[in-house]
Amino acid sequence: MSLVDIRVDLPSYSQTFTVRVPLSSSVSRLKQEIHHICPGQPRPDGQRLIWRGRVLSDDENIDNLWTADPRIVHLAVHPSAWSSLPPDIPHLPSQPSSLGQNNTFIRPLYAPPPNYAAHTRLTSTSLQPGFINHAGSANLRNPLAFVHYIHHKALYSLSSAIPPPVELPDNFPEHRLSAIEALERNGWSWPSFLDDEFPTPSEGGLVYDVILMEGQPYLQLSPASDGAIPTPLQEHALRILSSTFSILSMSTSNPPVVRGLHTQSVPIPPHVNQLLQQLGMPPLRAAGNNAIPANQHGQLLAELREIPIRPLIAPLMMLLFRTLLLLYFFAPARKPIFGVLILGWMLYEIWQPIRNGLRNGWGRRQENGQRQENNGRPAPAVGQPNVPQGPGPRLPGHPGPVAAEAQAAQLFDTLANLNLDDEQRSLNSNLNGPPPEPTLGHKIITFLCLFVTTLHPAIWNRRRVVLRRREGVVRTEANVRNAPPPAPDSDSNESPVETEAARRRELLVAQYGRYPRWIQRYMDRVVAEEWVDDSD
Repeated sequence: MSLVDIRVDLPSYSQTFTVRVPLSSSVSRLKQEIHHICPGQPRPDGQRLIWRGRVLSDDENIDNLWTADPRIVHLAVHPSAWSSLPPDIPHLPSQPSSLGQNNTFIRPLYAPPPNYAAHTRLTSTSLQPGFINHAGSANLRNPLAFVHYIHHKALYSLSSAIPPPVELPDNFPEHRLSAIEALERNGWSWPSFLDDEFPTPSEGGLVYDVILMEGQPYLQLSPASDGAIPTPLQEHALRILSSTFSILSMSTSNPPVVRGLHTQSVPIPPHVNQLLQQLGMPPLRAAGNNAIPANQHGQLLAELREIPIRPLIAPLMMLLFRTLLLLYFFAPARKPIFGVLILGWMLYEIWQPIRNGLRNGWGRRQENGQRQENNGRPAPAVGQPNVPQGPGPRLPGHPGPVAAEAQAAQLFDTLANLNLDDEQRSLNSNLNGPPPEPTLGHKIITFLCLFVTTLHPAIWNRRRVVLRRREGVVRTEANVRNAPPPAPDSDSNESPVETEAARRRELLVAQYGRYPRWIQRYMDRVVAEEWVDDSD
């Protein structure tokens, strides 16, 4: 009996091992061998072997699975199937920190508040003199060495238990410029008070004690400082620390270099679509041919779904009911003319929803989808290669619902403003002579047209707005014209406002007298009656 080696990959735990089983054995036998060899000894009922994207069943034979391909399977184990502890997941070694272990102070992730009277703790990492001596030489390569120096000097000003900072070398201005440039590269502005001189020490002030918390040194306000006032030196130091803590918590490392990824095309095996079909997945698209749909078999079904069947059911049922009612009262067999009229009416009723659908854009979704597949360009002709083409001409289409509504609104405005422009010109043409009174025939035709058109609510609403605007002007002029003049007062002169009102009133009275009698009757009727929209 020949034995074969099968490599088993356990990607969840980064484990790989080889199992040797007979060639004629089944997948169930392979799981039993994995139970004996794999670390953690997973039970066979909790194992799942995956080969070429599908799960192998227990009754499959090994000799039918592999012919010339390498024998490799992937193992997935249920968490409850481990007989003992599962193998350890290897951890990658952590990257060493770019900053040295001998930084001057801890950089907290918060900025201390500027009200130093309520300050409780300030942190530092190491206060040993040995570290300070080392910082004078090794920490100078840091662009924020000047900020470290000012920070340490401010801490030394708060407590004498902290060793004094090491003075910077002769190139002191260069370290300051390096710190300014580092802040500007990160979008920060340089605080001007970092350049101020420290005040001279004085007696009194706050007292800070150095304490250890979780292995780290802190500065804590001493209980003996209750009611004490900080000295000018301590005020300056606390102001500096409120800024340096935020600066030192900033990352000054260079941004990571983004390396370009070189992709390599891998040839797709010819039987990949067959495997995808077995898994119930759609086939892959042909490379470089965007016009090929992903699912050609369902294209007919998708086109059938585009037909709006449900919105047509109710109109068709009502049409059938009305047709049967007409056929009951009018017998087409005895009078064929009624049959022809009913047939024509049915065809019109059937065509009306179809026309509305075409106007609203039915049937253009497929055209838009083809344009999207070809990046907005028209689909290439049949039999030609799918090469990039220039933008094609805009295809004429039916007006959409927005254009139809605009046309309807324009028609309603035209019908609502019937004779309003001529009537407004008659009211404004009193300076060029009295306008002629409309004839009886003109009044009859206008009445019949308005009686028919204003039956539509949209037309009547538009006409009512225009009439209200015109009647508002007539009422305002009538109120000014009919207002009683103010009582004369001999003690005081008339103000400019009263003079202008009197002149305006005289002008309107004279203008009203020049109107013909039929316009005056219209104005009196407007003033005496209610508003046009209140009389409904």
